[in-house]
This record gives sequence, C-alpha cells and structure tokens, in this order.
Amino acid sequence: SMAHAVLSVPALVISVAIRDVFRQRANEEWIMKGNCTDIYIKTVKIMFVIVTPLSLILFFILPQLFSLVLGKNWQMAGIYARILIPNVAILFMFQVVAALFIIADKLKAYFVWNIISIILTIISLSIGCIVFKDIKITLVSYVIARTIANLIRFYLTYKYAQGIIEK
Repeated sequence: SMAHAVLSVPALVISVAIRDVFRQRANEEWIMKGNCTDIYIKTVKIMFVIVTPLSLILFFILPQLFSLVLGKNWQMAGIYARILIPNVAILFMFQVVAALFIIADKLKAYFVWNIISIILTIISLSIGCIVFKDIKITLVSYVIARTIANLIRFYLTYKYAQGIIEK
C-alpha cells in the first residue's frame, strides 16, 4: 500500500494537470476537425519521453530511496514499488488521454472498460494470492492485468482520437 501510494499519488497529480490541458486542446481540435489525432499523438509522445527515463531511474533507486527516507524496515516496500513501476508509468501516460471518452461521447465504452479492468484486477490478484500465495507474483500478475487493461484503453482512445466512433 505504501509503495503504491508513494508512486501513484505524485503521478496522478501531475497527470490530472496535463489531462486538463489535453482535454481543452483535444476538444478544440475535435470541434474544428472531427478528430484530435494530432494533439493525441503529440501528448502521448511527450508522456512517453517523461515517463521512460523517470521509470528507469526509479527502478534502480527505489529500494534504497525507501530505506533512506522511511527507514531500513521499508526497503521491502521499495522492492514492491519497483515491481509496480510499469503499472504506474502506463497509468500516468494513458490517464491523460482518457479524456477522449468524454470528448467522443463514449462514456458507455468507458464504463465497460472499467468493468473489464476490475475483472482483470480481481483475477490477477486471485491468481497471485490464492494460487501462488506469493506477494511478488501477486504484484507481477496485477501489473500484467493492469497493463492489459490500460493498453485496451489506449487502443480505444486512439481510435476515438481519429474520429472512429462505432455505434
């Protein structure tokens, strides 16, 4: 919990600020052109450039950072945080462009995506906890499930950014 909070809270605060700017510009582009592919691609590229080096740096320093800031007893939380980095990085990138569900008026699709995301999360946690009974395997399966869910969200928002709206 501590590992997830330490990683997720700062990422969420930053991504919400970027999302608000993205939403405004994407909405303007959508109204003018019927799509917002240009701002979508530009935003995803910027997010990738921000996330990739930061994730790599954090991967190597998190256990020591947790130990230094929170004490030796928290070093294991730093190891768990290291496992969670891909999930937080992908969430950070794709949370920003999730505004496309609103812009494209696809809230029903967003609701369905959320249900799928929850189901994948429950399955992944169940596999890790019940089948393997190992916290690291549980975290890895969680990261895999959340990555799949967020890649589905990315695919949908990319299609919506192109103005491809299925009924």
